[in-house]
Amino acid sequence: MASIVLRKTTLLNRTGNSAVITVYFESAPPVQIQRNEELVHFTATIASFFLSDPEVGVKISLVPESDIKTRPGSVISLARDDQGGYSVNVYTNEARPEQIRLRPSDGPTPGDIDEYNPVSVGLYEFVKVMCDKVILMSNFESTGARVPFPKAARLALFGPGTPTPPPPTHTAAGARTRATAFAKIAPAFAKIAPTSKKPGPPIPASGDKFDQLVNILQGSDKGVTSQVKSGKAPLPVSINVVDSSFTTEDQLKNYTYLIEMTSLTSLWIGIYLVQLDAKRGRTEPLKITDPKEAPQAFADIADATYQAMLHPLSGYYNISVGSSQHYEQTLSIDQVHVTFLEVVFGSFKLGKTVLDELEGVLNKFMSDVGKIEVDTSDNIAHTVRLNQVVKLNISGDDDNPSWVYQPVTKLIYLSVESESYQQATRKWWGSRSEEKFRFAFDYVIVEATLNPGKYLEDRPKLDKAFEFVTQKNLKDFGTDVTQTVGDKPPQKKRK
Repeated sequence: MASIVLRKTTLLNRTGNSAVITVYFESAPPVQIQRNEELVHFTATIASFFLSDPEVGVKISLVPESDIKTRPGSVISLARDDQGGYSVNVYTNEARPEQIRLRPSDGPTPGDIDEYNPVSVGLYEFVKVMCDKVILMSNFESTGARVPFPKAARLALFGPGTPTPPPPTHTAAGARTRATAFAKIAPAFAKIAPTSKKPGPPIPASGDKFDQLVNILQGSDKGVTSQVKSGKAPLPVSINVVDSSFTTEDQLKNYTYLIEMTSLTSLWIGIYLVQLDAKRGRTEPLKITDPKEAPQAFADIADATYQAMLHPLSGYYNISVGSSQHYEQTLSIDQVHVTFLEVVFGSFKLGKTVLDELEGVLNKFMSDVGKIEVDTSDNIAHTVRLNQVVKLNISGDDDNPSWVYQPVTKLIYLSVESESYQQATRKWWGSRSEEKFRFAFDYVIVEATLNPGKYLEDRPKLDKAFEFVTQKNLKDFGTDVTQTVGDKPPQKKRK
């Protein structure tokens, strides 16, 4: 079967005003692209698409008729073609795109397609629009340093022969430039970001959704133990791995950026969870005190974290989606955590001291979460966020190095077989049995390299909006929800 291999490529959904596309990777969880939106800077292999367009009554699985391999900086657009079907248009620097038709297939289908459903106007919508459109629409500014991407983006968005973007015509389909994005968001932003640090009264039209969002985030900065005691499924553990050899401000500031992006991820997790509850007709999150609801609560947070990194926040990152890996072995309870570290984190090149500290952080997380009773035959899902600053020599000459420091987040998405999970967590129920059991799980690692320049341009507005929601700025909230292993960097107040 033909596949689509993306290398630092942007994928646009231009299939219709109500169409939602689910992207199925070759061996990783799927991600959805809402109407007229995009995945940005992706490196991954796509096996198939599932398209749902309620406006025309279409639900169909699609695969390309031939293999597609893109070059870095390309843009591909899924759209209707002249024959009434669907095609992939591949834009590089050529005047016209290469078109590859998509054909129907028997590929996977989502059980509950998240068709586009505008949320009610009001404060919650302003927060969502601000985050969504600042992040997603800020990716197409034209700078000389980003050739060939700007030209490819212009071709994909505005067609051949358009030297400059046309005036904006609609919120969803207008010009994708940074100036346009902020111009559209400014009126909403003015309403959610008053000069006072304390929020005003909630807008009645959506006060309930805003309250739900605040409730999800509130207390998550107090630690996992506090969240579990309050009956909440905890947000994913976030870990900063600090390199003790980094001492200059230029090196250390990258850790701050990663901490702040952790806060933005938490905000988007909250937004996704509110949307899920709305779809289910709920006004409060699933209860971890209910053994039947707890597994779904874990799955919702894991999926929301994965979706947030791969979709709304992808504009700030270069994303590389790894292949799914399976592990299966017969172990005793006391062997589980050591084996898990070796299998999942063995490729991260972490020293023994860091691994020992990392083991302590993960054991603390599981000592809290492992006490939550689960009643399911389905896999149990969790995610871990690991932040690192990677030192790279870009000169190609070891004798005359030119070093750059790249802030990277590695998202580990875990799916543990139910029986394995329940056996493994017996340790935190007081069991010390040496009896061995089958321990099996799958995991995917998503590597996201942050573009600090793009993030810093948007940070002032994002910071102000985030503080309005949580009463903390991005740095303070991120510091509280992030565990540090290795030498803790000096803390400097941001100007």
